[in-house]
Amino acid sequence: MINSDQFSVKHLRNMIDSWAEGPRLDFKLMLYKLDSARSQYDFASDLIAFANVSRRIGKPCWIVFGVNDLTRQLSQTLIQEYPGKNKPKGWDEPSVSLLSKQSDGVEKVFRDIAKEWIEPEPEIELEFGFLEDHFVSFLKISPNYPMEPFHLRKEIIFEKDGKERKYDKGSVFVRKTSSTCYVRKEDEKQ
Repeated sequence: MINSDQFSVKHLRNMIDSWAEGPRLDFKLMLYKLDSARSQYDFASDLIAFANVSRRIGKPCWIVFGVNDLTRQLSQTLIQEYPGKNKPKGWDEPSVSLLSKQSDGVEKVFRDIAKEWIEPEPEIELEFGFLEDHFVSFLKISPNYPMEPFHLRKEIIFEKDGKERKYDKGSVFVRKTSSTCYVRKEDEKQ
């Protein structure tokens, strides 16, 4: 079984067994499906929030894929998932390595969305491997210290709960307990 270079079974098992979801950790059963502007915004706001936490405390944060946040059970299907709109070229070819699929079909999509939606660009890495015969992966958000907080690079307007929501270019997000929260302009410096 192939694991990426920085994939630590011991560290991941410790996070799953001992850590609560919070400002530094989020569990997702599946990958983000980034097939619309709204879903790309959802991913970008989560990534901005974690990057701002990491920036503030000087420690990495993680989004772990393939783990149920309530039961902590491992996914049976994560190895087949990809975040883009379309299945990546060669995804079903037996000759394409797992490393290529994850770096080109998953991590590259995450990086491209980060470049398009987030300023300054956060420092992220996708690590993956097998834990108890289940494929899992995690996005590690490393500390980076730009002069300004991480924020949206562009505006988005969408409808949620029957109301129009608008987030301007420059909108900032942070993690509060286990949720991503918008930070008002007057609260950014605090």
